[in-house]
Amino acid sequence: MSENCEKIKNLKTIGLVPDHLEWRKDNRDLIRYWGKKYRLVLFVRYKNYHRFREVFGEYAEVRFIRETRKSFKNRLIANLHSVVKQIPRSRKNYYLMEHFKLYNFNSLNKKIGKLRLKLHRLLPNRETYDEYLQKLELSRQTKIDDIDAFLFTTDILDDAFYARVLETDVPAAVYVTSWDHPCKHTTFSRRATYLTWSRCIGNDVAELQGISADRIKISGAGALSYITEYKKQPAVAVENPQKPYIFYGCSIGFIELVQDEIDIIKDLATRLQKELPGVSLLVRPYPFLEDSDVYDELKKYPCIQMDPGQKLRGLETDIEGLYAKYRTIDNALAFLHIGTTLGLEASFFDTPSVMLDYGYDNTRTVLSLHSFMHQYQLEKYMLTERNNVARSVDELMHILHQITAGTYDNKNQYIRDLFPLTSFTEWTENIEKHLGVNTPVPTEGHNTN
Repeated sequence: MSENCEKIKNLKTIGLVPDHLEWRKDNRDLIRYWGKKYRLVLFVRYKNYHRFREVFGEYAEVRFIRETRKSFKNRLIANLHSVVKQIPRSRKNYYLMEHFKLYNFNSLNKKIGKLRLKLHRLLPNRETYDEYLQKLELSRQTKIDDIDAFLFTTDILDDAFYARVLETDVPAAVYVTSWDHPCKHTTFSRRATYLTWSRCIGNDVAELQGISADRIKISGAGALSYITEYKKQPAVAVENPQKPYIFYGCSIGFIELVQDEIDIIKDLATRLQKELPGVSLLVRPYPFLEDSDVYDELKKYPCIQMDPGQKLRGLETDIEGLYAKYRTIDNALAFLHIGTTLGLEASFFDTPSVMLDYGYDNTRTVLSLHSFMHQYQLEKYMLTERNNVARSVDELMHILHQITAGTYDNKNQYIRDLFPLTSFTEWTENIEKHLGVNTPVPTEGHNTN
């Protein structure tokens, strides 16, 4: 047998169970990268099978999951679990986010969801996710006996398939795809290994989800790895706006709260026109908001310009759009927000990333700016004395005057220390190490274009 054939024979087979690929570029690139190094199998829902084959067929085999038995027993188990399941120790944050999700449902599903939450508050919450998984009836029709290691994400795609994998001796790891998942998700199994952005997120997984420390590893953040790649690029100035500008990144995706955020921007624009007339305000609409026309009233302000933002391109890879976003942050006087992951990303540039916490009205219903801004991860990592925070519009204007004068004490370093950056290659190698797979075949360098 030739040396090359022997290498191919010794290749490990990784089973990847991806979700939400449309807005997770790191996971899309991971598929393309691993597809050149390993035998890769993507496990997807049947409705996405043909789409995934079309986009990723040259990199991976695609199999659709056939594991859930559509039985009365399984439906009963799932419905009962929804009202007695254990939730993170950040209980307030969990209920808050569940209420937020209901606002995207139709009237009937919203009523059902509210009833479930009410019952969940009344009933003992003792059933663990593992206990629920072990009750499910499985069809066992999905081929998995050729897989050497599995990688899931915290948005578990299919409970029954996950239960099937956890029954085996095959290594199974879960990549915690976002910094807010430990405080709001309920799909953490004590039988899996968890790969986290950093030590602080690993601590959240242990403290909030009750996962033992020996099952928590640090992989780095794939979503932040592109900042490392960007910083290797030659510096490029933005073409528009040409005069000094402040960059505001909209955070709100709930239509009921969008007007509240627009009012904050309008107040800021009014103050800027009076106190810093030579500075413009570049506003980036929330990228997942379907009705972007709600921002049209901002165009009436002479100092406001609208940023087209990074357009979602489905499962395609768009590195230039990402770099354009970073350049816009990099060239701004300041980045302002009221609670967005982009505010965390902005902290890795010299541009001060400032969160606006004016107090807001906390007497309203669950859905309010105050409740949105005081989510667990925002309070813990972005609203401390060690962060750039403006507690009023007057304090914000004072900060902006200091920034334009070059006297402001930028506190971005606090976030950088909490979330050390890794390159894309380092991130993938860390995952490979914790999965226990080798890399027998040399590969081309990672190309994100």
